[in-house]
Amino acid sequence: SDSDEENDSTQYLADEFDEYKDKNLEEMRTKVEGTVTNSDDMMSQALTRALMDDDDSVKDPNELTWGGSGDSTEIEASVLCEMNDWLKKREGASLDQRREFMQETLNRMVASVRYGIIQPEDASRTIHGCAAMLGLQLAEDIPETALIVTGMRKMVKRADMIGSFKEFGEIEDAAVSPNARGFGECLFSSLFALCMQIYFFVYNYSKSMYTIPLTKLLLSLA
Repeated sequence: SDSDEENDSTQYLADEFDEYKDKNLEEMRTKVEGTVTNSDDMMSQALTRALMDDDDSVKDPNELTWGGSGDSTEIEASVLCEMNDWLKKREGASLDQRREFMQETLNRMVASVRYGIIQPEDASRTIHGCAAMLGLQLAEDIPETALIVTGMRKMVKRADMIGSFKEFGEIEDAAVSPNARGFGECLFSSLFALCMQIYFFVYNYSKSMYTIPLTKLLLSLA
């Protein structure tokens, strides 16, 4: 009957997806859905898009690495920079518009995970931060250990950021977004170190003690 044929077709598609399940993508799905409220449909759409791609299709390396070298923290800085730029251009964006941009970002990030450019844990942390910046509802608060600096001089590099911030706390990693956009991220090992950084810069900014001019500090992307 038509009903039996439809059920067989549905089961066939389910078997196909099971066959091509990617452990990294499944890990990313679990983490994203556990930290961002109502992200199930967006993750399903992103995963379906990734799994339906032809394995032999040529992927643009620049797209998969978000314009950089492929370093996970650099990718995170690049993605958050794009979020920041989008929000500045679309002040007052509706929830639907913000979710649509989140979907586009999620699609790209899932592709980066699928092709082994970034690990699922790093990708999920980045998406968590994106959701916070876009004002989407979070299922879990983001760790308060990330320092975002915007408006930096175009020639500032990762080493400059680490050199300027390292004396105030243990730094896990740091990165500057590609293409000289003046946007950087510094990941600290603890909230205390991050709070000390903010206190120091608020107190000393007028003295121009550092090569990185501070125009904005965002505590844990809030």
